[in-house]
Amino acid sequence: MKNIIVIGANGHVGAYTFDYLMSHLDMSSYHLIASGRRPAPYYTEKGIDYIQLDVCNKESFNALPQQDVYAVINLAGIMPASMKGYDPYPYIDINIRGSLNVLEYCREVECKKYIITTTEADLSGYWKPGASIDADLPANFDHGSNYAMYIISRRTVLEMLENYHLRYGIKTFAIRCSTVYCYTESPYMYKLGKRIIPGYIQIYQKAMKGETIEVWGDPSVKTDIVYVKDFAQIVEKMIISETAATGVYNLGNGMPVSLDDQIKIAVDVFGREGHKSEIVYRPDKPDGRDFVQDITKTCRELGYEPKYDYRTYLEDYKKEMLENRFKGLFTPRSEE
Repeated sequence: MKNIIVIGANGHVGAYTFDYLMSHLDMSSYHLIASGRRPAPYYTEKGIDYIQLDVCNKESFNALPQQDVYAVINLAGIMPASMKGYDPYPYIDINIRGSLNVLEYCREVECKKYIITTTEADLSGYWKPGASIDADLPANFDHGSNYAMYIISRRTVLEMLENYHLRYGIKTFAIRCSTVYCYTESPYMYKLGKRIIPGYIQIYQKAMKGETIEVWGDPSVKTDIVYVKDFAQIVEKMIISETAATGVYNLGNGMPVSLDDQIKIAVDVFGREGHKSEIVYRPDKPDGRDFVQDITKTCRELGYEPKYDYRTYLEDYKKEMLENRFKGLFTPRSEE
């Protein structure tokens, strides 16, 4: 049996990814192990192997399997969306030192594959209306921005991956992510250190209540809205890939949707008959993002085939919301 360890399996993206792998991998060949920093009765009550792990504590890796480790998916990390206030040290301690600890574990147990996420913001210097951002462009970002230390931590990890790939033969993969959309009980995130409800969730909530929704800026701007189950498919493809593929791969779905259509479809999916939201256009407000990540490499080298356009994503989001399968697993982003 090939052991596959999902670190961060009690996070939003981690839970959906673990669930997807359980239902899509050949479980007669693979043994999935969930891992995270906190206790997770959700897994243990289902009879799923769950191991508590603090990536910053190298000794805690002794609890993980020491042989037959085929792949490690590291979804642990700190990002601006999960940080109240601002403190640069967690970016170094968790993203860099934690990733190094995981890489060292992979080296010591002769793990074959290591998969991690990285940020799209390292290429933010290329963002412009209508742009399609290639996966292998050199870094280009504002080193004086509010998010610079986060981006630097993620870029450092990419350099570490290349080192461990070339020196120790570990096949390393990084998925360059924008927002990975999924339903969670807690709608909150942080922006510039302050807790907010993201704009897209506010739209869904207003659509459910039949409240007026404003369309800011140019309603024709288009971007990819990528569902967590397409993200999980990329992870699966990386695990089963038998090619020489390695490196950084963009997350996207190749089906960009305009802001106007995003809101109209959200009203259609979430709205109640006879009580649909009124849509008001506000061209005086700032425009939304208007670029996509080029997924040509992801499709060509991994065999990735996106399944969820915007409408099918929302329909499945609504289904997950009603079922609330991961109830109690996630820790809300509170003000404490």
